[in-house]
Amino acid sequence: DRPKMAAEHVPFTERSNPLSENIDVQNCEDIVEILKAVDEEVFTGWGQFKNIYSPTTITKISRIAELTRKILNKDRENNAVVLSGCGTSGRIAFTVARSFNKYLSSGSSIQQKESFYHYLVAGADKALIRSEEAEEDSWEGGAKALKEASICKTQWSL
Repeated sequence: DRPKMAAEHVPFTERSNPLSENIDVQNCEDIVEILKAVDEEVFTGWGQFKNIYSPTTITKISRIAELTRKILNKDRENNAVVLSGCGTSGRIAFTVARSFNKYLSSGSSIQQKESFYHYLVAGADKALIRSEEAEEDSWEGGAKALKEASICKTQWSL
């Protein structure tokens, strides 16, 4: 067992959410509604944390979009964008990378056959559906995954 941290030192991604406090005793419909309300906090904010529409977040997303545009317009065969994360952020990286690649391979004005966006999730793909705490905390595993993903690429954006 790990020693308990004071609540203010626990990363917010590891804290309990008051909205889902009693999720384990709810029926299926209520569980879905609770998860929907928790997910909505990405857009409305959570506690003192800003929402996805905050000026700080928009500025960061704009910088990433500009860098990605430059890479896309350069040499797509030798460049890629890697989105990475642990837990929820890893699942978001997976979803965004897959969605962007689908967009680029189908109806976008920029046709792309090979995947340009890649994702890395701590704990590998199995962590997309099942938490792998020890593996999610392994920086060595993350470095190895990035090295494997970067074979044959000359420039990456993380």
